[in-house]
Amino acid sequence: MQRQLIEGARRFFEQQYRSLLVAYVGEQHDAYVGGEPDLLAVIKTFIETKFAGNMMPNLETVDGYPLYAGAYLCLRCGAYGELLQLAQTKGDRWLVSIVSAFVNTRATGEMFPPSLRDDVKSMAKMASATPDVYKQALCAVIAQYAQPLDEVLSTAQDYVWFKLMLVDTSSDATTSPDANSLPALIDVQREFTGYASSGHFASLSPYLTFQIFLGVQLFDDALTALGSDPAVVACALALTHYGISTPVVHNIVLRSARSLAKSAPGAALHYYLVLAPSNRDEYIKELLLDNPELLPALKPIRKLSADDIREYTKAAAGLAENKMRISDALALYFAAGEAAKVVDLLVRHLARSLSALSRDRASARELAEHYAVKVVEASMLASIDADLVASFNRVVLAADALDAAQSSSHESTLEILDSLGMFPTQQADLNAAVAAFAGLHDALKAILPELLVAAMSAISALYAQARSPAVKDALRERAHLLSAFVGLVDFKLPGDVSTRLLRMEVALN
Repeated sequence: MQRQLIEGARRFFEQQYRSLLVAYVGEQHDAYVGGEPDLLAVIKTFIETKFAGNMMPNLETVDGYPLYAGAYLCLRCGAYGELLQLAQTKGDRWLVSIVSAFVNTRATGEMFPPSLRDDVKSMAKMASATPDVYKQALCAVIAQYAQPLDEVLSTAQDYVWFKLMLVDTSSDATTSPDANSLPALIDVQREFTGYASSGHFASLSPYLTFQIFLGVQLFDDALTALGSDPAVVACALALTHYGISTPVVHNIVLRSARSLAKSAPGAALHYYLVLAPSNRDEYIKELLLDNPELLPALKPIRKLSADDIREYTKAAAGLAENKMRISDALALYFAAGEAAKVVDLLVRHLARSLSALSRDRASARELAEHYAVKVVEASMLASIDADLVASFNRVVLAADALDAAQSSSHESTLEILDSLGMFPTQQADLNAAVAAFAGLHDALKAILPELLVAAMSAISALYAQARSPAVKDALRERAHLLSAFVGLVDFKLPGDVSTRLLRMEVALN
């Protein structure tokens, strides 16, 4: 990856330089063929225009053409084919062999062949002796050594490109082993960090500073250089696309996603998804909770599998449940195909609604009926544990019993409670009822006080109405069994309910 980034940055600076040359020359008639610029013609026109008959002193020429200036400009544009063509046209056999070998090394990443290594060393010595600055620059790159080239490396982009041409990409070394070897990327980074800290970049535009830091893979410094420019978000997203995540990249994307969560939740979702899972999951849950319509948008994102989407949906549902947003939680659990979660939540929510203090019993009952139908219609029933289905049916019966009690339908109340099967109706059933209570869903256990109050109220009312001694005896027996049941089960009743139960049994006896 590091090598690819170095090569990519170098190619960027080369293409940028080529564009500058073409723009400088303009659409000269002899530099364009069929609307496309011929690079050697562009370079020739550039040299003629730049020097305008007043050739820079000490440039070596062949037939009046500054060979090394042209060769260096080909190299600076990344035009290796034109470089070789120029060497073959204007140079001697020795230069052609060196340039050919160099072009091959750039294409294959191989070393110079042993037969030419002495020639490369001699090229380095020759460059130090020549007054032609372009020849010095060409030899410095080909022979891979650094020397001051202020006349040629006149811009920041030139200097970054030159450094990238000399970086050792043959290994994953993090630093140069000795002074005679090529610099590793970290050496170049330290150099540019030093320049920045000493104020060398203060006069440069933010975009140029960004280019420089990006070219040497100082990504955080590059983004920081852009400051509050809107382009910084696009650049941070582009870096994450290539698998580059740093603290600054992460913070920029995260900050942007959070700012878009209300106004453009779809964009915020895509921003979150480029972050590492450990850094994004909580935010995605919040986003899906407030914008469940985004769930279908997850499917086209190739980075997420069906299991990933299901987990996000379940997580958002769990968050909704924690916040007591029951309708949202049910919708998300259902979307995730979590039928058991849907039914379990319905049991707990409907049971909570049966509390004497609850005011949303009707809406809870409506939700229960709605999702019971949906679960059956979606053929999800088979995937739910039988005990959980039984718990759902029991909590619905409990709701029916309490509704009957509220409307003073005392006989119906006891009949429904008998169908519920929680309380014993005869002495022989007592131990079995106590044992069964231990295995009940916690939500059903929690409404024991409400169900006891309903049972006691119905028994007391029916006892007061009864004329038959046999009926009165049967009602006294039920009251006694309720007291015995409460004394045996592992459940602590509220004090007022215990007192009421005791008074009822005393009154009936």
